[in-house]
Amino acid sequence: MTTHPVAVKPRARALLRRAFGRAVLPRIALASSLALVVTACRPTTRQLCTHIMELNGRVADDGTLEPAYLKGCEKNIKNHRLDAGALRWGKVTRCVLAAPSREAVDACWVGQKPPDDP
Repeated sequence: MTTHPVAVKPRARALLRRAFGRAVLPRIALASSLALVVTACRPTTRQLCTHIMELNGRVADDGTLEPAYLKGCEKNIKNHRLDAGALRWGKVTRCVLAAPSREAVDACWVGQKPPDDP
């Protein structure tokens, strides 16, 4: 019996082979590893919150972050992440990190209209 990179019970393996053919397990392994690579290269919620807090002036003179504001910001970021979905989240994070002002950050979120150019 050959070993596969994905741990699948023998009964489940037989059902998958019968339903999709012999090459299904390597395809599942490839898809799962690609998903890890795509999602692993994105900035963390703390990095996004730090940038937003710097724009809002919520960073103290000694460079420390306000813990209460940081916790609320991370919760909001997670909600925005759910709204955007996995495929659009990378574009949203790049937009937020490149934003020079708070208004530009607000325009980055999914479902928000960008501000009118004067």
